[in-house]
Amino acid sequence: MPLLQPLTVRDAIGYGIDTLLDPIGYLAPFAANFSRSAVKRVNERANNLQLYEDVEESSLDLYSAVRNGYLQSREHSIRHAVRERDSETEWTLLRTIFSGDDTAEPGDE
Repeated sequence: MPLLQPLTVRDAIGYGIDTLLDPIGYLAPFAANFSRSAVKRVNERANNLQLYEDVEESSLDLYSAVRNGYLQSREHSIRHAVRERDSETEWTLLRTIFSGDDTAEPGDE
């Protein structure tokens, strides 16, 4: 669908839930929400027109180029989030507690 961004199955489920939980969706009719989404996509494309044109000119299969770019971006975002999570003190403490690693050296008993 041209007005939706590329989505994995997991992202599509999250997008649907986010749409249902959006408070503007309860106040505005469906047409208003659809129009808001369409305008947002058109604006995003207009702001990145040169990038889109370069990808269209340089790829034989535009769909697979966009899909590949999206999946690489998604993988990068996930790796970044995991690195941030792992650097948090609370997460480090929980991981140490539940991993069963004993910090005592053998023979210190």
